[in-house]
Amino acid sequence: MLDHFRAQPRLDSSGDPEQLKREVEPPVETAPYRTTFSGETTPDDADLVRRIARSFRAACAMHTDPAGSFWKSIVEQKKGDVSAALMNDDIDLATKLLRDPSSTMFHYGFDNLVSDFRDALKNGGDAAQKQQGAVFHVRLVYLAEVIGAIRLANPESRSRAALDTDILIDGIEAIMGGELSFPNPFPNEFGIASKRGVASYRAINSLYQAILLKRYAAGMPSPSVLDIGGGLGRTAYYAQRFGFENYTLIDLPTTGVAQAYFLGRTLGDDQISLQGEERAAVNMRIPEWLPEAPPVDIVINVDSFTEMSRGSAETYIQWAKENAKLLISINHEANPFTVRELMLAAGLSPSRERYWLRDGYVVEVAEL
Repeated sequence: MLDHFRAQPRLDSSGDPEQLKREVEPPVETAPYRTTFSGETTPDDADLVRRIARSFRAACAMHTDPAGSFWKSIVEQKKGDVSAALMNDDIDLATKLLRDPSSTMFHYGFDNLVSDFRDALKNGGDAAQKQQGAVFHVRLVYLAEVIGAIRLANPESRSRAALDTDILIDGIEAIMGGELSFPNPFPNEFGIASKRGVASYRAINSLYQAILLKRYAAGMPSPSVLDIGGGLGRTAYYAQRFGFENYTLIDLPTTGVAQAYFLGRTLGDDQISLQGEERAAVNMRIPEWLPEAPPVDIVINVDSFTEMSRGSAETYIQWAKENAKLLISINHEANPFTVRELMLAAGLSPSRERYWLRDGYVVEVAEL
């Protein structure tokens, strides 16, 4: 027995024995994936942008940034060009900027479609792109594992052969019972090439988040969702594809612009509702709308609660406690407070498990 344990690998500098690490990225020289950037599109989007501009100006007139808001400085420093074009009703400039977010920093903070990321990858050449592609591909592997499309890799057994991207997608589609889609309405979106579009890091994560929503909504007739801090709206896109017809995102006015443009382009103008409009299948609203929000079945927050002030996060959790059936949080715990602390302080008893697709994040679900 002693000889057996002496023969086991020692801990490396990160504290993990090599054979117990999660599946590592395949060697790039034999990678079962191909990286690419999405191409140009020629949308007919002028009416959508005019609509967004009207709603944005009305939302800004209502919105007040919380004291000490981290995002206020971000908006001013990195998103001012788009905001100014919309406020000045410069539709031509706003359309140009919204069509190509990789040329600006407008999506900074909630998506990788920003100029810094694009430039780093293009300047880094083939090596940088393959390295990033490996990270994306492994996330697709994790997604296939968690839903049972492929077997879970066992580090104590022999390593399995690397799996081709489209084979993984075939397996995921077989489990989900329908065809997937990775919509790419913008140029220069980086990801792994697939028969369903360019699969980017955020898109793969959002697909998994929508799968989680579908799992937790099982048995709920016509489930309604409030997504607090919904990023670009990718999770809302997949949720709508999965049959959710009452989905609301609540976010800052500038982020709501990005959501409205992305969802308008991918789902269609008639499927979305902006601040101040009649409700539709997918709705964008600002935080000031919360007091008039109707009760919902599920409140979800991804990578957002711990980025807010504590008071703002507490307000949302209390609203969920009083107006929803389930609260789902997917957040990290590297900031001064954790979502678990806030849930427990509110008298909730959340479940707790690791988030499969992003290290350092935890999924916590509270029945309300």
